[in-house]
Amino acid sequence: MLCVSITVHEQLEVIENQLRNVRRYLPASHIILHLSFEAHALRTRLLGIADRYENVFLNPIMYPTEWGWMYHAHLFNFEYAQKLGLDFDYFVTEASNTMYFRLGGEEYLKHYDFLSCSMPLDFDNTDWANVWNWKSQIDKDSAFWRMVESEKITKFYRDWHEGTAWKRELFEEMLAIISRYYQFDLKESRYPREEIYPSTLARHLSQNFSHPLVGVTWGEQTELVNRNLAMVSDAAGADPGYFGVKPVPRNMADPLRQFINGL
Repeated sequence: MLCVSITVHEQLEVIENQLRNVRRYLPASHIILHLSFEAHALRTRLLGIADRYENVFLNPIMYPTEWGWMYHAHLFNFEYAQKLGLDFDYFVTEASNTMYFRLGGEEYLKHYDFLSCSMPLDFDNTDWANVWNWKSQIDKDSAFWRMVESEKITKFYRDWHEGTAWKRELFEEMLAIISRYYQFDLKESRYPREEIYPSTLARHLSQNFSHPLVGVTWGEQTELVNRNLAMVSDAAGADPGYFGVKPVPRNMADPLRQFINGL
């Protein structure tokens, strides 16, 4: 059983479309929604939508669901799932602009301790800006460096949080370690901790991993749509490696969203 954590803030019809998508392709899952506090006006209506689906829950805590604070929201969703007493083996994190396009993710996941693209970071790389854009912020992140020193971490990794997943016991261990050093305070300097904290710590604790459930692409919008359409189209005849894709524009009329909905 999975627990899928999704951060949301957009049109209700898009949120419900994603719920149907996850329910179709990851049927053995609980879903925890985290509504951004900036979208608090949607809360009552979103509760009504969640109530129409089995095993879908809306976290009463509302944190920002923007880059730099994504990990905070997912951690609070994990804690809420524990509070609800949900039975699950893996914790999966998702954004609101991802969609799945084929079955098999649950079977694939159970062979690993975690899923991550786990891209190495070389702190001695003089061309750092082309590797990761947040060197100045992480240099000042005293909590991260206290964790590195105390836990004797020697290698560093980054990833995207969409479609990443961890065994429940591993995530509990990671959360306990991170909480010793970082207090999830919005007053802290903002940079995408969700890209480095979990991937670095997971690789420190286990080497049994594979790529995420979701493939993420970057570039101009037209290029992205064409590339992602090709990825999804190939799923019928060849193994594309992934089970979902990001970004899918948050628009019900978007051709990629319509294509996936029509599969």
